[in-house]
Amino acid sequence: MCNRRKFKLYVFWLIWFCVLAFGFQTTTRAATTETWKTETVDDSEDVGKYTSIAVESWGKVHISYFDDQNNCLKYLTNDSGSWETETVEKIENRIVGMYSSIALDSLNNVHISYHDDTKNHLKYATNADGWWEIPTIDSSDNVGTYTSIACDSSYNVHISYYDEMNRHLKYATNESGLWVDGTADENEKVGKYTSIACDSPNSVHISYYDEKNHHLKYATNESGSWVDYTADENEKVGKYTSIACDSSRDIHISYYDDGNGHLKYATNESGAWVCKTVDDSSNVGKYTSIACDSSDNVHISYYDDGKGHLKYATNESGSWVDETVDDSSNVGKYTSIACDSSDDVHISYYDEGNGHLKYVSSTKSNGNNSDDHLWFKCFISTVTDGCWKKSHLEILRGLRAIWERTTD
Repeated sequence: MCNRRKFKLYVFWLIWFCVLAFGFQTTTRAATTETWKTETVDDSEDVGKYTSIAVESWGKVHISYFDDQNNCLKYLTNDSGSWETETVEKIENRIVGMYSSIALDSLNNVHISYHDDTKNHLKYATNADGWWEIPTIDSSDNVGTYTSIACDSSYNVHISYYDEMNRHLKYATNESGLWVDGTADENEKVGKYTSIACDSPNSVHISYYDEKNHHLKYATNESGSWVDYTADENEKVGKYTSIACDSSRDIHISYYDDGNGHLKYATNESGAWVCKTVDDSSNVGKYTSIACDSSDNVHISYYDDGKGHLKYATNESGSWVDETVDDSSNVGKYTSIACDSSDDVHISYYDEGNGHLKYVSSTKSNGNNSDDHLWFKCFISTVTDGCWKKSHLEILRGLRAIWERTTD
């Protein structure tokens, strides 16, 4: 018995050594099917607009949203194992919390950008030090709507937002150690519906709407200075944009085709911008949100305005497939989507019929979700809770793949 235990320990440490020294190849996923679980996560009165979702590698969920009843910014998480909500900022006789956007850094600290509607300023909140710090990032006149936030691998924060006074796209970052803001695109009437993402070398990518020409625009500082492009120059396209970068640093953007009432998608993975219609049903595609999973498959949540439902589309099978995820009455506005390391999908959205915040998640049925793996998932979740860097998370992901392959 003692020799057998020693042998198992030797094998365990040998696996660790091999992963650390030589890296790993992730296993090929089996064919999967989605099983959706829908729940109301905040049933207070008039809550859930301007939702934004971020998910830790192993599935813990963080959501920011607006409390319309109390005119404040709220935050919800299941980090403790059950849903807990708190008010991040509430100011008497002020409206704060619209246009919220949430991101997690590599240590799973929470970062939220949002609009101070009374002062018309850009605000930011973080719990990185264990409590909510809430500075005003840009106190210029009429700035801060359509905010979007992202964190890079060096824990720096990046925010895109709209300058309503000058009708420009603005950008702010704390990369230098202090908050600095500037104009990313100073063309006329650009910057609404912004969405921001960072790639692995920490370059910044922003999608947004060109209101003057009714086009989809894209800007990046990859060259060291801001350069902007027209990603889709068809008529009446580009509202409700959402952007994501995959592991190859290719860009993926979902957006609304206002002229035809369709959901559209653009990518530069071929080296040039290619745009296509994902869902050509009648009056679909508003409030889009996009995410890439670990295999670089694309996932999009969006609103079916014709039926008042939440919809979802993915190219995981090799071609675009869409489905209705929640067919309750008047649900699906303000959608936000994220994927975890198991490639499960998480979506937050607004239940307009009841004035509640809703959440839906998928479980992929591929033979790797049995109880035999629960102890491993719990172990991973424990050791990665706020103390491991991104490189360690990738190592642990590889160990999990090895374990699942040997136990299938």
